[in-house]
Amino acid sequence: MSGAGTKFRVSRRVAEMEFTGKDLQPILLAEDVVKRLDGGALAREREVGALAGVSIAIYRGTTLAVVGPSGSGKSTLALCLAFLEPVSAGKVWFAGTETSGLKERELRALRPNVQLVSQDPVSSLNPLLSALELVMEP
Repeated sequence: MSGAGTKFRVSRRVAEMEFTGKDLQPILLAEDVVKRLDGGALAREREVGALAGVSIAIYRGTTLAVVGPSGSGKSTLALCLAFLEPVSAGKVWFAGTETSGLKERELRALRPNVQLVSQDPVSSLNPLLSALELVMEP
């Protein structure tokens, strides 16, 4: 399970926003998010903990990179924050609106406002390509 012992760094941009006193209302806020998944027919346990108490704040104009080992819950967290998977417990707010009670139709309207960018680990830092070729690749 992720969450316990997981550390997140504050970006330089957010630190500058704090220093200059700009509005620090996060555009996306997650508090104590828990996600349990069905263990499947062959699993010893009925439910498997994928996320355990994860809290994140994302501010307008900033980017969040989630990095961790395989199986640490990165993809599950991304799906929960993009409103593609419901959280099992905890709360997620988008633009000040708590999202857990929203209907599918309302969630569908929010999804275009959240962008997930997955990294292809095989070719993302291909040493045979120049930096320009890496960023120009579709």
